[in-house]
Amino acid sequence: MPEILEKAGDSAAKPLLVHFERASPGAMRTLREHRISFLGESGACFLYSPPLVVDRELPSIAAPPTSNSAIQASERNPFGRRGSRVLRWLLLHPTEQFSMHELTRHTKLSMTLVSRVTHAMNSEAWIDLAPDPQDRRIRRVRMRRPRQALEAWGRAWDRRRIVTESWNIRADDLHEAMRRLKRVRKSEPELSWAVGGLAGASLFERVAEPATALLWVSRDDLDGLRAALAPTRSIRSHPPLRVAVAPDDYIFDLAAHRPGLPVPVVDKAQLWLDCSGEGERARQAADAIAGEMGW
Repeated sequence: MPEILEKAGDSAAKPLLVHFERASPGAMRTLREHRISFLGESGACFLYSPPLVVDRELPSIAAPPTSNSAIQASERNPFGRRGSRVLRWLLLHPTEQFSMHELTRHTKLSMTLVSRVTHAMNSEAWIDLAPDPQDRRIRRVRMRRPRQALEAWGRAWDRRRIVTESWNIRADDLHEAMRRLKRVRKSEPELSWAVGGLAGASLFERVAEPATALLWVSRDDLDGLRAALAPTRSIRSHPPLRVAVAPDDYIFDLAAHRPGLPVPVVDKAQLWLDCSGEGERARQAADAIAGEMGW
């Protein structure tokens, strides 16, 4: 990637068209931000030749449910928008056991959905699902193979379409951007947002300081956050906030508000998902988080 960016920055060179078989979402986003055209074997493409701009994301791999059986299958998906709450909670408590009723309470899901998801996870041998020795009518759930479940979730996450925007909030560096976010947190406490990605991981782990902060925000609060920060939307900014709409607002229930953290940060399962496909430095942060959590 550095060689591509360097070549693209050569004013004497012809415009680039990058062709690849596979690329991470982070790599494709970097190409877009630098206005470098690309074609992927998966169908993703970005062609930039003003006034013509073509931007096609990865095609969805799953067709919409068309039958009751298809709907039930989507509800059993441990990586689905709501069903993934079960896996997220178990990953964040990898050594603990939970009854179905406890998982229902912690994830704010129905008993039916929790049961379907846990049975799907049990069929993959990611969890242990066994009767409680004190009351065999109660089934206890705990993680068995967290790393395998996490890696499978990461592959599914890379295919998810996430709505993102790049914001320039006129901050000279990431520290100033964080200070602005801290002020917003005090002035607009009702807004649901949290820092993720390498910027969020850097608040827990010793990693190279990122230049860009990933900010997860509730779809309902996107306009409110935009009004509070008054950003200018641009491809090149110094440095930008990369703002992403969260697929499920449940992540804000789990965001850390610990003493010493200047801003809320997404849970460590989400940090792993954010960092695992974002390049070498971010992958190192993901591995550090996995080691700390015992995954």
